[in-house]
Amino acid sequence: MSSTTSWILLGACTLFVLPPSLALIAGWIPGVIHHRPGPVRLLGAAGIAVYGAALCEFVPRLAHADRGTVTVGAYGAVAMVAVTVALVAAYDIARGPSSTLDGDVVPGPRCASGR
Repeated sequence: MSSTTSWILLGACTLFVLPPSLALIAGWIPGVIHHRPGPVRLLGAAGIAVYGAALCEFVPRLAHADRGTVTVGAYGAVAMVAVTVALVAAYDIARGPSSTLDGDVVPGPRCASGR
């Protein structure tokens, strides 16, 4: 991966992942999940873990580190992605079953068509 691509991806993560994650940790609830937010701080922590994975992956490459350091960074990124998956699963479990607008509990995931 070229250093230009690494800079672009690191900048995109800094602009598009870090601010919403920090806002979620601070207690902001987006309109998409405002009707049933759940513990949104878990989603914020998951976003911070994604940003940490980006840092683990791109910073050693941008610093032109040796092969061993780049490999350790890649393993760290994989570990951060695993943490992200665990946090999102914990959010989904803590949120509980989906419900309709009239209060009926739907046993499975709700889709836009209502089926």
